Amino acid sequence: MITARNRAKAALVRASQPPFRLLDLPVEIVGGIFDYLEDEELIGLRCVCCALNANSANAFGRRFFRHLVVILHPTSLTTLFEICHHPVLSRYVRQITVSGERVGHSMYEVKEEETQKDLQVSVQRSGMDSFILKQVFRELENLEIIQIDVISFYHHDPEPVDAGIRCGQAHILSRKTQEDEPRERRGDSGANRVYDLVLRTLEEANLHNKIGLGFQFWNTEYSNDDMITFFDLDSAAWKDHFSKQVRQVSVLGQVSHAWLQKLLSTASDLRKFEFQGDYTFLELSYQPAGSFQFHWPGFSHVDLTDVFLSHNEWTNFLRLHAATLEHISCSSIGFPQGNWIEPLQIIETMPRIEYLWLFRLLEKAPYPHSPMTVRRWSQDDDGVLRLDDPELVELALSAMRSQPRTAFMGRGVKSEAGEVYLHRVAFDVGEAALEGDIVYRDGDWVFAEVSADL
Repeated sequence: MITARNRAKAALVRASQPPFRLLDLPVEIVGGIFDYLEDEELIGLRCVCCALNANSANAFGRRFFRHLVVILHPTSLTTLFEICHHPVLSRYVRQITVSGERVGHSMYEVKEEETQKDLQVSVQRSGMDSFILKQVFRELENLEIIQIDVISFYHHDPEPVDAGIRCGQAHILSRKTQEDEPRERRGDSGANRVYDLVLRTLEEANLHNKIGLGFQFWNTEYSNDDMITFFDLDSAAWKDHFSKQVRQVSVLGQVSHAWLQKLLSTASDLRKFEFQGDYTFLELSYQPAGSFQFHWPGFSHVDLTDVFLSHNEWTNFLRLHAATLEHISCSSIGFPQGNWIEPLQIIETMPRIEYLWLFRLLEKAPYPHSPMTVRRWSQDDDGVLRLDDPELVELALSAMRSQPRTAFMGRGVKSEAGEVYLHRVAFDVGEAALEGDIVYRDGDWVFAEVSADL
């Protein structure tokens, strides 16, 4: 019989025993514990002792070193070089973004600005930037994609995006600039040497057909007579190798549309396309090739802002990629001819859609009157529809298809051709379906309270 005295003795024995050591647990369990820690907790734990530092290296690498951002500056390049030679952390690097930002041009509030300028010029003149990048690209065995742009190092987006670790940031930017506050994009306008430099370096390293490519083009100072092109699309290296490796293209600001269309027509395996216009017209085909409609077998992500499209090209584009599209974002998009009813019907049945963002879908004329009025059930309809589940996409768009409606915007949007768009697609019926205020019954959408009475 276990007496109260025996229980008390056992409790004293347990209390006198030292707690088990975390590192005595199996490696798999220890690694799992590190993976569940918050960022600050994981960083703090690595400072406790050498053993915890070593055992948390894999979790640390997975968490923070998947994406690295570097500028053509000796401090930033040296930091990247050291990471790529780390025996553990280097294994987790999957993406490198090489930014062409320049101190004093697109980067301000840096430490000892004149000295930093001189350092950046010296690494360019000596060719050390290309030399270091070549060594890094060769050393990183698990590198999957290289992105080239002119804004990623200095610009800070408050939204939770994959911004990457900025190599050498603490030694280049001032303490104030390093704070997590929004910083305006200040990319160098026009042509930038970073594009040709990285492509040439990949070719010299014999990696031009082994690593994926992402491009972000930024140009804020332009005229219609001086559209910017960024590199030679007629070179043998581009035609034979680089065009097959393009995975992502993002356009912020104005570029030559003819050059962009040629780039898109030669990219055979594009996965992601983003375009931010200025209410310009964007063609989704390449005219010199005989109106070649863009089609990429693995295409999954499209993000369009402030542009006008051919209705026929957009509906064909959606049909061609209906089986693969996972992410669609459309903001302030209109058509010279046609309306949004058919494109939304196509999106409704996409099997793999995971994210849908619709904002201010422009219409020149209102839709015919809809008998269903749901405003009193959906007072939060602010012209934005954001969905992150395929079933919700189908539910909302199905309801909207049954009762297509528009809303008057008041202040219209004017296209380059001078056409004024005063209306937008209304999402109130879709919102009502999402809230359960209307339900589908006997082949029609009815108010939930009516359905309950039947």
